[in-house]
Amino acid sequence: MSSRSFFGAILALATCAALAACNRSQPPAEPAGKHTTEAAPTPDATLAAGEVQLAGVLGCGHCNYHVTSDCAATIKTASGDVYVLDGVQEGSDLWEKRLAGTQQITVTGTVLGSDKVKHVAMNTFEFK
Repeated sequence: MSSRSFFGAILALATCAALAACNRSQPPAEPAGKHTTEAAPTPDATLAAGEVQLAGVLGCGHCNYHVTSDCAATIKTASGDVYVLDGVQEGSDLWEKRLAGTQQITVTGTVLGSDKVKHVAMNTFEFK
């Protein structure tokens, strides 16, 4: 085997590994503004101090929204902001439904950090 064909085989293997990283087939990318319900974060009189309520579409931060390096349950709001939902366990209902990219969800919690991708310490959630 020549070094060129060996390099090609290694490159093909690396590409396959990268594509299989999420252990699932990738659904089509969501068009801008589709499936979102309201702008984020909105304070509510019934929320504890520092809490916000976010409404939008549950998705995978890696596979659907391309904002995280690994798979993560996230919510994308009508304004286009993506929040990582901290503490979601693999195999949970949220984890399993994230890949559809169509599940409407409302989340209550505390926003952490001010990076490009924010995190939410989630207290409650509700599927719509």
